[in-house]
Amino acid sequence: MRKRKYALVAVLSAGMLLVGQSAATAEPPKPDSKVDTPVAQPPPDQSARMRAQDKARAAANKIRWAVEREQPAGFTGIELHQGTVRLWYKGQPPASLDSVVKSARAIAPVEVRATSHSLAELRGASDRMLRHLRAHPGGPAHRVSIPVDGSGLLVGVDATRRTTASGGLPDVGVPVQVVAQDTVRPAGRYNDYNPFYGGGAILADDGLGCTAGFGVRSGTQEYLLTAGHCGFPGQYWRNGDRSRPIGYASHENVSQDLMLIQASAGGHVFTGVGASSTATFVNRWDWVYTGEELCSSGAVTTWLCGHVVIDAGNSSYCDTDAYGNWECYSGLVWSDQEDGAQAMRPGDSGGPVVLPTSTGLVAKGIMSGWGGNDLLWQDFGTAWQIWGVTPTT
Repeated sequence: MRKRKYALVAVLSAGMLLVGQSAATAEPPKPDSKVDTPVAQPPPDQSARMRAQDKARAAANKIRWAVEREQPAGFTGIELHQGTVRLWYKGQPPASLDSVVKSARAIAPVEVRATSHSLAELRGASDRMLRHLRAHPGGPAHRVSIPVDGSGLLVGVDATRRTTASGGLPDVGVPVQVVAQDTVRPAGRYNDYNPFYGGGAILADDGLGCTAGFGVRSGTQEYLLTAGHCGFPGQYWRNGDRSRPIGYASHENVSQDLMLIQASAGGHVFTGVGASSTATFVNRWDWVYTGEELCSSGAVTTWLCGHVVIDAGNSSYCDTDAYGNWECYSGLVWSDQEDGAQAMRPGDSGGPVVLPTSTGLVAKGIMSGWGGNDLLWQDFGTAWQIWGVTPTT
């Protein structure tokens, strides 16, 4: 669900987290609840496709961390495609990055593909387009994405208004393709106790409901990471049946749709279907790549796999929230549910997106909104960049 009836928001930067006591006190474990399983089990065909991406994912990680360190000007994107890594780059990669690419080829095939625009250029164009969307609430255009190949921008509009929308968009300096897309809506499991797990239902004192994402840490302080549109700093949260307090929301990044709730947070995610208490531990976080196949765990939809990444972190959307405010969120991942299932439901917002592995779950991101079988979500790496948080393990 969506929030904001007050302008009580804060955009905070890395290093600003406060160290304090957890809002909830520890309770003894309950053997009849929270059944710990070593590995969440997606359907066999989906699990096989995920495992087939492991080598390419490892090779992509070597390149992605080099990009994070060096910030090369011509970088556009990284894609996983049929066991191969595609590095999209404008111009000639620097020698240092070229060396990393050669090293990555010892793990999986890597192709360096030329593109017309760098990611920095396209993000600038996307920001200009998003300013247009913010200034035209309720207009036909409501989504903006950057294709991994750097060809330009993709602007989503209501299907019935596609023709009129294409003529009203601003010139942002790069090619713009207008496509019909579903409007994205922000959207335990139910009686969790501390330490609180990802995937559990959480309720604000004003009645709005969302899903806990991941237990995270910054120094000695623990938090639940969830979606920013679910609440605001100072708001108090409880578990799904209000039987136990969780804590106060303490930090929010509005534009990236992320929020932290100060709480006693566990290193597990609920991975069962329905009200099942089955949970699997999280062992690390990782970057997201176009072409990756992943799973999600919302408090309402519960465990759902088959989310294939279309755009790994350069999508935006705008919508009217539950209080009538027009809001836009950016830097989001866009994935498509390959079986055609509804990607999430109201109340799933803030829930975790994960990669199941043989050694536990890899934290990938936090659900923000959906349109049909499209899922929009924020990657975990953005929370790490903003606040320096890492998963509780």
